[in-house]
Amino acid sequence: MLISLSLSLLRLFARFSVNTYGVFHKPYETWRRLVQESDLGQIAIWGFLLWAYLSVAVVVKNGLATGALFLTFNLNRLFNITVVSFMAVTLLFWLAGTWCHGRGSLKEVAASWVFSYLPTLIWFFSTTILYLILPPPRTQSFLGQIFTLVFLAFSLSLLFWKIILYYLTMRFALRMNLWQILRASLVIVPALTCYFLLLNRLGFYKIPLA
Repeated sequence: MLISLSLSLLRLFARFSVNTYGVFHKPYETWRRLVQESDLGQIAIWGFLLWAYLSVAVVVKNGLATGALFLTFNLNRLFNITVVSFMAVTLLFWLAGTWCHGRGSLKEVAASWVFSYLPTLIWFFSTTILYLILPPPRTQSFLGQIFTLVFLAFSLSLLFWKIILYYLTMRFALRMNLWQILRASLVIVPALTCYFLLLNRLGFYKIPLA
């Protein structure tokens, strides 16, 4: 039984690795495969990666001196709201897509959309590393301005990548055409804006982890 479980986990990790590479190399083909497989097991791996990032971020922000109880409380609070946000966003996509005559299941949306967290995690890990290397306040020197422009270009490229993955999720998971996706986005974008502004006001995020 233990060997069978180990082999299953190994196959799961292998599929996850192939799909993660595909998000970089062949996102169109990868998203079609993600929808066809609808493997919810890979969501657990993304959950672990998000938990790992949040663990690092909480320690970097608050420091180890604040105590284990405080750090654990903040980590659990952020991780729980991140999981809830993923579920809420997935449900919103499915409801908006269904309203616009999309044809797909909630499972297909969840299994594909979770891989859009790749550019999100890259950005957040990058900002955390830069915070350690170049902590604020940063100078307004020539090199400081160059750094700001490079980081802005890097952030915009990841945002554009995220938008492409959003399109692929709606296109393949919900079988929607461009016009239907644009219609659904008129509902999704304002709803998500209000939701993440609310989380910001409640002190969960300054920038949404979604």
